[in-house]
Amino acid sequence: MSKQTNWFVIKTKSRFEKKLNAIYEEFGIKTFLPLTKEIRQWSDRKKWVEEPAIRGYIFVHTSEDRLVDLLQPEGAVHILRYNKVAATVSEEEIELIRKIVNNKYRFEVTNDIFEEGDRVLVVMGGFKGYEGVWVSNKAKQYIVVQLDKANMGFKVDIPAAYVKKLEPSAQ
Repeated sequence: MSKQTNWFVIKTKSRFEKKLNAIYEEFGIKTFLPLTKEIRQWSDRKKWVEEPAIRGYIFVHTSEDRLVDLLQPEGAVHILRYNKVAATVSEEEIELIRKIVNNKYRFEVTNDIFEEGDRVLVVMGGFKGYEGVWVSNKAKQYIVVQLDKANMGFKVDIPAAYVKKLEPSAQ
């Protein structure tokens, strides 16, 4: 009888994603490490390099009873958990990540989930310190934040990684 397998997420040490991926593949573990191509500048040249799209994480397809073994190689930190249980990722979610990476969509990974109308604070970039309202616009590559300082509205394309959600204020 075969054991049920799922996609799990392993947290890695910094810059260990590719090394760990190779180790797991050597042991016959099905893995998914989404990579993106980036151009890197050195003092004497430019070069295209493949970098992990989701830094610090690798997806493994295995049974839950094998997870402890996957923490043995150097570079493996822990298994991502949700409510004290090893978090699983559906096949559909893995396919979505593949499509995003393979179709060369411009994207960035964020842990913040924003909803239309959320109050946000810009924490990086030229608009650092400004508050605004999250405005969703599917036609843009980045989110649009409405900055309403000085009783004016400014719609500025700002990467999601540059903002954080503010707690709702008591009215």
